[in-house]
This record gives sequence, C-alpha cells and structure tokens, in this order.
Amino acid sequence: MTNKLLFLGLLLTMVVACSSNVKTGGTVVFADGSVLDRGMVVLSNETSQYTGMIRPDGSFKLGGLKQGSGLPPGTYRGVVLDALGDDEFSLIANKFSSAELSGLVFEISKGDREPLQIVVEPPTAEELKRRNVKRSKLAAPL
Repeated sequence: MTNKLLFLGLLLTMVVACSSNVKTGGTVVFADGSVLDRGMVVLSNETSQYTGMIRPDGSFKLGGLKQGSGLPPGTYRGVVLDALGDDEFSLIANKFSSAELSGLVFEISKGDREPLQIVVEPPTAEELKRRNVKRSKLAAPL
C-alpha cells in the first residue's frame, strides 16, 4: 500500500510540475521590423536552459526536451544564435551569442500569454571589418 501511495504522489508531482510550465514563444526581429529567419533562441536560468528554433517567419517556441513544451515561471537570460554557427557569416551582432552581453532578460510568469519579441542588431561596423579581414586571409593564395 505504501508503494502505491508513493507512486501516486510521485505521479501527481510530475503532472503538477509539467502543467505549471508556461507556453512561451515569440518572434526575433531587427529594429526596422524585418525578421531574423534562422537560428535559435536559448533562455536559461541557474538550473536549466530552454531552446526554440527560429522559423523563416521569425517565430519560435521555447521548450526543454520537447520543443514548445514551455518553461517554468522565473527569470531567464537569453541568447540568439545564428543557424550557421559561425560568427563570420552571422546576420546578427556577436553580443547576442553571450548571455552576459546580449542584454536579453525575461521574466516569465504563470499567467503570461503575451509573445516575446526579441530585437536584435546587425553586426557592428567593427565586426564586419574583422570578418572581411578574416575572409581575405582565407582567400589569400598560399
């Protein structure tokens, strides 16, 4: 009997924990309103991270192991990663790949239904200059 009660208590805890997740998603845009059409959004806190792939329309849905499964209420820091995985060809500024530099902080609450809107910036002139130097070195004859 004790094992059955323990099992039911564990099952109930898992159901309550899963149901407390907040379905969260949104769009990634540039300041001019155009969408970032590729990449990944990652929100993390002290214990977990949640990801969502950016679709061609700029939208994303966040989740843990299952995309779109939502995340527990709390404060999260965010990063946006370009799908190519190489900052040389990234459409966004390098700072968005660092939780410390991105400036993206979100408070997710139980009743939230408002989609997140993440505004990113294109690479800075200095980043573009460094990328062009890097490319020219790659293209230089041996």
